[in-house]
Amino acid sequence: MTGSKYAYAFGRIKALEVGLIDASQLKRMIDARTAQDAVKIVAETPYGSYLSENPDIPDIERAILQELERTYQIIAKISPDKAITDLLQLKYDIHNLKIILKSQITGHDLSHLLVPLGREGPVALRAACDGDMKAVSPEIAHVIQKSLSLYQESGDFQKVQFFLDREHSRLLSEGLATTPFLQKYSAYAVDLENIRNFIRAEKMGIKFAEVFLSGGTLALASFSEIKDQAADYFMESTRNSDFASVVHEGLTAYQETGSLARYETLVDNFLMEYMKKAKTYSLSLEPVIGYLFAKEREAKVVRQILISKMKGIEVTGRVSDVYE
Repeated sequence: MTGSKYAYAFGRIKALEVGLIDASQLKRMIDARTAQDAVKIVAETPYGSYLSENPDIPDIERAILQELERTYQIIAKISPDKAITDLLQLKYDIHNLKIILKSQITGHDLSHLLVPLGREGPVALRAACDGDMKAVSPEIAHVIQKSLSLYQESGDFQKVQFFLDREHSRLLSEGLATTPFLQKYSAYAVDLENIRNFIRAEKMGIKFAEVFLSGGTLALASFSEIKDQAADYFMESTRNSDFASVVHEGLTAYQETGSLARYETLVDNFLMEYMKKAKTYSLSLEPVIGYLFAKEREAKVVRQILISKMKGIEVTGRVSDVYE
């Protein structure tokens, strides 16, 4: 039964991959003369069924979320391991928690910022934040209680946001520990995010320990060794790592421009190249996970291109790779 379940999922994923946006479509979107021209190209893809003829930015945001919601509904039906695929929606729960808690604290209605995704979902999270902790899983109930206590103690919502980011990283790392392929991916992502967070924390005068994410190979103590020239330190300390070229090229660009944009694009591309290895698996969970990441990346890229076109921002050279 287990083997047939993996075989069914593998077959469905191979069929779904045919509908992914490819590099040629992506180039056409980037090269489109106007935002409207780019929209016409997107209309040829699955996102087109959610787009009006002349969409504005909120329309685009909704269309992308609707396509992601449809994707996760499909994955929920075919996943050989729902515990893992559901866990990958945790980032949406963390996003929604930040919005709900901020809304409660400020008294402002921020419900328009909630997304209809997540392992728990916005309705359950709102109920839990209103006191019904049974509406969510015990681990998320604990996170909510700790968040509320932290705000009561500090009066600083930024500390709550940092705490939620740390909890997301911890829960993800623990949940993926039984899947070596995903565990390695997660460790790469955490290490690269911690490098970025360290540089940003320095610029913003934030204590790095507050934004340090667990689950990577770089220990918190190793960051305390940095006295000055953080970019040079990271380039040297990671020169034997699998992501050495990402750090070197990305942080060299940062030293020249003061922007981490190039670093972030290189990180995205490195992680996508790793995730493409999921295609080499067959009767396992990896192809399902690979497709999920592909759709997430595709959605991010479509959003980036269309919104940049509408705002008159050049996107050439700034768009991350897709799953091919």
